[in-house]
Amino acid sequence: MATPDRSLSDIHHIMLEELRKHLVNERILPKKDSEALVQKICPHHVGHYLGLDIHDTPTIPYSRRLEPGIVFPLEPGIYLPHDLVKFRVPKECIGIGMRLEDDFVINKSGKAESLCGNLPRDPSALESVVSSEIRTQSSKQVL
Repeated sequence: MATPDRSLSDIHHIMLEELRKHLVNERILPKKDSEALVQKICPHHVGHYLGLDIHDTPTIPYSRRLEPGIVFPLEPGIYLPHDLVKFRVPKECIGIGMRLEDDFVINKSGKAESLCGNLPRDPSALESVVSSEIRTQSSKQVL
């Protein structure tokens, strides 16, 4: 998806469309309103450029094509606020929010290379990491 012929704007639009199709297929969003609703539930851009600091590249437009050496996170987020009930979004989905982030660099051969290594992806592995960190922080507070 992240290739030198694309920009962060291109990737953002692809993400919105893929997410829209998935949420319609899973019957979470109604097809009729899905284009407007996917914009509402994804209120921020899919990514930005990284410099020496996290957000120190505000003058680089999202329409700039990716090229070797460019570093960026892909951080799609989805937030299902309570007012989606009126669109018949399943009640068990209301109030859920999630955001994932992976950092990438476009390498010399033009491929997106993950900078996040072997971070866990499946829910049980993530829960284990979070639980471990909570236990670690709790024990530090006791000391």
